[in-house]
Amino acid sequence: MFDRQKYKDFAKIQLKGRWLIPVLVTFITIIIANILSLPDTLRLYSSYTPEEIQELLGLSLQEMIAVMTNKAQANTGNSLIALLLSIISTLIQFVLIMGSLNVFLKMSRSPEPVTFSDFLEGLSNWRKGITTGLWKILWLFLWGLLSIPIVVGFTLITASFISSLTKFYMLLLTVIFFISFIPMFIKAVAYSQMFFLVAEYPDLTARKAMKISILITNGYKWEITKTFFSFMGWFILSILTFGFLDLYVTPYYKMTMTNVFHALMKNALEKDMLKLEDLSE
Repeated sequence: MFDRQKYKDFAKIQLKGRWLIPVLVTFITIIIANILSLPDTLRLYSSYTPEEIQELLGLSLQEMIAVMTNKAQANTGNSLIALLLSIISTLIQFVLIMGSLNVFLKMSRSPEPVTFSDFLEGLSNWRKGITTGLWKILWLFLWGLLSIPIVVGFTLITASFISSLTKFYMLLLTVIFFISFIPMFIKAVAYSQMFFLVAEYPDLTARKAMKISILITNGYKWEITKTFFSFMGWFILSILTFGFLDLYVTPYYKMTMTNVFHALMKNALEKDMLKLEDLSE
């Protein structure tokens, strides 16, 4: 049922002759994201003098962490402001997702040209975007908490008998730390269709969209993950071009994932895992 290459090839066909609006939407979202991150960037550069940066580079990892921690504690007030700005930035990102997905969903339904008003139409559903994003983050945060007892437990058990192997211990602890986040990653894939669902079916609540997303991704999480990683080369090239290649990669990626969403929905409906009446509040 799941044909990753077909979805990617079809995305190119769907975008052919209709790149303008997806590229424009991508450009706008990139500009807004950069503007929102500007205070953090300026704060980062302004908090260290050139002499301090040079001094940090000459320190060991443990010394560097200690100095940066002391610096962070000294700037607690600024950190609170940064946290507030980060929250506002995240909420705006949720709204922008709704706008862009409305464009790609319309492109997936018809070969007709899309307009910038389709993006604005999606933005009008901003409340649903924010509630969906917050509900998703809440559950991912709760799943992420599972890593705390795992790391703490591993630390307490092993610290007593491998304290002399500091580098090995830190490496092992890092590996365990990342492994402990696997449950959260799996859930992130399970929740990956939530924004598509509320954008396509505005009557859905965030809570119901989560349940349906979990349902339709069941058995296909690995395939969805492989689809994401199949774009990894493009993402790396985009970084190397300072984000310029995003204007091509992002529309291509989002159009592909829109096709993945439709395939998952079609599969769920055909197998009676889901009924049309389930797609309303």
